Amino acid sequence: PLPPAPPKAPPAPPVSAPAPVDMATALAPAEMPFEYTVKPGDTLEDVAKTFGVTSQQILDASGMSAADVTTGKKIKIPMPGP
Repeated sequence: PLPPAPPKAPPAPPVSAPAPVDMATALAPAEMPFEYTVKPGDTLEDVAKTFGVTSQQILDASGMSAADVTTGKKIKIPMPGP
């Protein structure tokens, strides 16, 4: 006679999609400020909201005026405040 079959392993749990990433907290403080390249359609206000800072903080960190922030420019994103 054949030996009994080994027990089957339980099914693997389903794989879920990764949680959305909050860019403002995804980067460690040592990685900030960092440079962001302005993309077509970006507004300074939208970029600031994305990273949890103000438009003025970005301008101050980048040493620019709002008129300088155009597609292709590299701007500095400072560390968000508490």
